[in-house]
Order: sequence, then C-alpha cells, then structure tokens
Amino acid sequence: MWVVPSGGHGLPHLPPSPDFVVELKTAVLRVLRPARNSMSLLPIYAVTGVTVVSAASAAAWLSRNKKTPEQREALRRQRISTQGRITDGTVLDVCEYDYGTGQTVRMVLYAYQVAGVQYECAQEVTNLRSLFDLNSHHIGSATGVRYDPHHPGNSIVVAETWCGLRVAPQAPASLQ
Repeated sequence: MWVVPSGGHGLPHLPPSPDFVVELKTAVLRVLRPARNSMSLLPIYAVTGVTVVSAASAAAWLSRNKKTPEQREALRRQRISTQGRITDGTVLDVCEYDYGTGQTVRMVLYAYQVAGVQYECAQEVTNLRSLFDLNSHHIGSATGVRYDPHHPGNSIVVAETWCGLRVAPQAPASLQ
C-alpha cells in the first residue's frame, strides 16, 4: 500500500515490510519484460494470411486485364466512333512506312479545328485498309473527323463501323 504524505510533495512512504522491495522489483520486471508465452502467434498468422491473399488477388486481377495494343486501339476506335463528335478536317498526307521488318504501316495524317484550337493527328490504318482505298485520297482533300469531346486531341478518321475519308472526285475524261 502506498501512502502519500499530506505535505503534497508527492513522495510515497513505503511500508516498513522487507518483502515490499521484492514485490516492487517483481512488478517492475513484469511490466518492462513480458513473459515469453504471453504473446500469441494468432495475430502473426492472420496478418501473413491477409497479405498472401491480397497479393494473390492483385496478381490475378492485373493479369486478367491485360489487353494487347491492337485490342486497346480497336476499343478506342469503337468508343470514339459511337460517342464522338464529328467535325470537318483536311487530309495532310497518306503514306506507307516500311520499317525493314517486312511490315508496311499505313498512316493517314490529318488536321482539324475544335473551339479555335488546331489539331494535327495521325492514325494508323493498316488493319482497316479493306474499308477504303488508300490511293483515292489526296493531300488537301476534305475528311470527317470524329473526336472525343472531353479530349479533342483523341480522334479518328476511320473505324470498323465509320469512315470519314471522302472519295476524291475523278477528273473528267477531257482533262486526263
């Protein structure tokens, strides 16, 4: 039992018992150094289990959502062709690039204007060549451009279900 003197200086008076020092030492050691068997392994197992399950779930989710670049481009074209706005544009160039790997990449370079801002873009049309004749489009010819209204730089001139490229008029036979 601790007794605080009435003087208020806060120093306890210890009882004159000789066992008090041993009891005090035992209590201090119990507080400072917990017993070895007092810690359960259950919280460690629980945290380890939750971590392993979370890592496995994240790996499965990330591997499931992998799409090839061609699939992502097809989804982008589909979204813009169904939800995008249409404006007039101009074909700047129609070209083919050969990178030396045996693959020829076909590109349409075009320009358009939205809200006073001029955009110049290029679209790879290699996989869409069956939808239009690349040779019938000339530099400076008019084209329709579909663009994302929230990101006007994201645009297309050709998609699987829509084509903004207009066929260039044929010159009269007398001028040929």
